[in-house]
Amino acid sequence: MGGLRHTTELFTQDVTCGRTDPLPDTPECQDVLAFGASCPDYDNLVFPLLPSGRRSEEVELSTQQGWVLRRNPLVRPHLAP
Repeated sequence: MGGLRHTTELFTQDVTCGRTDPLPDTPECQDVLAFGASCPDYDNLVFPLLPSGRRSEEVELSTQQGWVLRRNPLVRPHLAP
């Protein structure tokens, strides 16, 4: 999604892109299957599980995730010539 990775991965053997989001201001859960809703990144947009009943106004991005997302050409407004 826009150059962002999951904040936490369900499986630790992800060898294709690295394990998690490399941005230092993004929290990560040590064991998402054990901690679930108590994970520090539970409300993050790219948390790997969709929490039931989560509303869009409860979704968050870290400052650096927002910076990455705004620079993606698919989400940037097209500039007039």
